Amino acid sequence: MFEVSVIEFSSEEQLALEKVALLLREQGEGSVLPVGVLLQGWCRFASTIRDVARGPDDFIEFLFRRDALESLVRSCSGVLAEKLRAAIDEADDAFRSATVDDGGATLSAWSGGVGDAWWWHRRPVTGHLSRVLDKKR
Repeated sequence: MFEVSVIEFSSEEQLALEKVALLLREQGEGSVLPVGVLLQGWCRFASTIRDVARGPDDFIEFLFRRDALESLVRSCSGVLAEKLRAAIDEADDAFRSATVDDGGATLSAWSGGVGDAWWWHRRPVTGHLSRVLDKKR
């Protein structure tokens, strides 16, 4: 399993992140989940995608959460954006190592469409989710 380290945010940084997240939610671009839940969830999912018994709906939900993280990091600036990007990049590396780019074909078969970001165009290489996704091909 690929380990993703936990990056700690100070209370001031957490407050700033939540303010940005609130603004994004008000604009219809963010997630209703707290930033910490989004980040920890993506890190955990990305590092365990080969090992967990999740279905396609869960997979798609985590990709929407990754979209929300991208909106968040793009709305932050300076050191806070760099710190958040570092945490996301580490999880993204884990996700890339457990998935393969299929141009979005697999998820399109399940959901009728995929997002534009690179993570929407990947599917797990092995594991329970890979086997479930193969049934729709």
